[in-house]
Amino acid sequence: MTGRSKRRKDLLLAGWPLIAANVATVGLQLGDAWITSRLGTVALASLAVPGLFLFTMMSFGQGYSLPLISRFATQSQRPPVRHAAAQAGILAALGIVIALLGTFMANPALGAFQHPIQLLEMEVVYLKLGLFATAMKFGSFVIAAFFIAIQRTTLVLAVGLSTVTLNLGLSFGLTTDAFGLPNVGFVGVAIGTLVACFSELLIFSLCLWNLSRNGSCLVCLSIPIDRRGKRIAVFDQLRVGFPAGLHGAVDVIAWGAILLWFVGQFGSDHLAAATVLIRLMQVSFLPAEGIAIALVGFLGKSNRSSNARRYTNSAFNLIGSYMALCACAFLAFRTPLSSYLTESASVARIVADCILFVCVFQIFDAMNITFSSALLGTGDTAWPAAINFLLLVTILLGGGYTVIRFFPQLKSTGIWIVVMIYVASQGLLFYYRWNRNITTQNKIAS
Repeated sequence: MTGRSKRRKDLLLAGWPLIAANVATVGLQLGDAWITSRLGTVALASLAVPGLFLFTMMSFGQGYSLPLISRFATQSQRPPVRHAAAQAGILAALGIVIALLGTFMANPALGAFQHPIQLLEMEVVYLKLGLFATAMKFGSFVIAAFFIAIQRTTLVLAVGLSTVTLNLGLSFGLTTDAFGLPNVGFVGVAIGTLVACFSELLIFSLCLWNLSRNGSCLVCLSIPIDRRGKRIAVFDQLRVGFPAGLHGAVDVIAWGAILLWFVGQFGSDHLAAATVLIRLMQVSFLPAEGIAIALVGFLGKSNRSSNARRYTNSAFNLIGSYMALCACAFLAFRTPLSSYLTESASVARIVADCILFVCVFQIFDAMNITFSSALLGTGDTAWPAAINFLLLVTILLGGGYTVIRFFPQLKSTGIWIVVMIYVASQGLLFYYRWNRNITTQNKIAS
């Protein structure tokens, strides 16, 4: 086996659990979009803005949990069940607090988008129930990180697939009278998600309790002892995990809110089309992020710039190939995909037009995912954060305002052109920064 093949194999082996989990999430998002589209264009459009807020919370929870994998792995000789239970409780409690606050803030927050009253009412219901479902996911993220650290990845995948199946089954049954369930209309989609997320947390907790019967005590949330006899500060993870989670959440909410707010100016059809396009984008970038996270781990252990370059190039080859394949599939099947995900001819037509720009920026998004992760793995975080904020303000915010103010005839097509320029700028600048850093390190070493 050549060195390049070995590096690709290492990245795939390390990243496959997260890839599988993200693929399951993609299936859930597409399934929800298809089920909701059967209820009408307004119902489909109502997923867009609340979905952004919920995805932002998901990004925070995942970002918070990722550093726990390495912490749990260092204690693998005695699985830190109490530590995992405490962290899951802390993060789930934080999610519940956010959900309670969200029930009071949902109306004014969503009202700021100035959507029609029927659309606003659906958005509020979906957001309120979705916030509590996300709180359950917070706890599941931590326990999943624990099982990944002790190499019980098959369990994580099995629970994830079971959750997706339950979610889609309940959502479909509660909106169509199937499986003997009552038809409660649009709210059935949100109820299905809430019940499935609660069930996922319950199953993970039972698996953790079963493991605790071998020695550690699940119900005791006192600070555990590591192998060296030192106390592990449970709340110390807040110092490490909170910034990582906040970074991902801010990025999603920033450009996503701007995108959906701008697109929402052109009516429900364009907002529904944006919902479909975002779901399709998740098919591309969510699995790719599994490889990128594995890359961060390899770069953290690498002490040579040559190894860092090789692993980064291998990661880009994998991510770029996959995302380019997605772009080709989106382009080749844009008409049947549009028709499958929405029953509205006008929405399908908008999706088929705007998906061309999504296809173009896939390779640049692959550069963005790969090289921003590489910079994170080598400790270079300030420059990417500053550049990302600058691009957000100048290109995304400035460009979106320009389209609405001076080129309203372009409608949402103009907004997606702006997004294409934004993503391309990210990818090129992050590649430039990474290449410059590696070249400088090589010159110093020489």
